[in-house]
Amino acid sequence: MICEIERGTSMGSLGSILQERTGMSRSSLEKRVAELERQLAELLSRGEQPSATSWRETVGMFSRDPLMKEIDAAGQAWREADRLKARRSRATATKAKP
Repeated sequence: MICEIERGTSMGSLGSILQERTGMSRSSLEKRVAELERQLAELLSRGEQPSATSWRETVGMFSRDPLMKEIDAAGQAWREADRLKARRSRATATKAKP
């Protein structure tokens, strides 16, 4: 969000606030928003949907990447540490019950 604006702020004040905080005039902002709306409408009008098997195109794409192997190992170590922590807290809770 660019900024938070108090409820009840007039449009004239809003233009001044936006120009002050973004460095863009109201006219520039209006043109930018219009262009973004045009681009969004174009993207939505295409109606393209991902294929049902698009996830299959990415499977294995990092399998030989050393950095990805490092990331996987770190994630696995993190999950294992969480499992051990959960087991310890369950064991402690079980022992504490009379």
